[in-house]
Amino acid sequence: MLYKGFKRYQTFGLRQHWLEDFLKRGEDWLRNNTLGPIQKIAMHYYLRDAELLDKKGQLTKLYYKLSELYKQEADTVWQIVWVNLCINSPLFNWYVKVLDWGEVWEKSQLVDLLIEAGFTKSTAIGTINSLTNTFENSPLGEWFGKKIDKGKYLKPLEKEIKPLALYYAIEKFKKLSGLHEIEEVLNLEKEGPRVWFGTKASELSFAYGLYKDNDIIFT
Repeated sequence: MLYKGFKRYQTFGLRQHWLEDFLKRGEDWLRNNTLGPIQKIAMHYYLRDAELLDKKGQLTKLYYKLSELYKQEADTVWQIVWVNLCINSPLFNWYVKVLDWGEVWEKSQLVDLLIEAGFTKSTAIGTINSLTNTFENSPLGEWFGKKIDKGKYLKPLEKEIKPLALYYAIEKFKKLSGLHEIEEVLNLEKEGPRVWFGTKASELSFAYGLYKDNDIIFT
């Protein structure tokens, strides 16, 4: 059975300069950019899944927050985008769950999994290309899918995740799950922030303690 929504990015990854330009220019970028027709479709889905555009193609409140934050904390913004991709993108949600943190994986390995699920070989390759191209052409690869050789990647166990991104992930998951106590979130090992980032409960607890009384609201 095909995985619904896996092919929405065609073969294109989320590229660093695309997102940077969009965060700087907003609506002007939507009207006037250098992307080709298919690239525009893929990028629109990335922006929707990152919650920077709404279903009507309008800039969200999160867009305005992150466009300002990007000027000082670009890494934090990318990690917040990662959270929303893990939540809203079937492909990225699958990726964080199908491989263990610290695991070295090959592109062909993931292609084979999609072929087994019913994808044609060409579609499976194109789909995984959008994942690996994201890792190779944006900072996300350094934290979540680092290329270490031709066709070979590492899902890093050791990495620096910004406390504000962890806090955002906790608050986001609390809203989605209906959980209210931070301890409930910290204890979950198969869903939520610990799956998205591969972090320890203690790291999440520390980040939550830094920001919980600051009334930081992103959405």
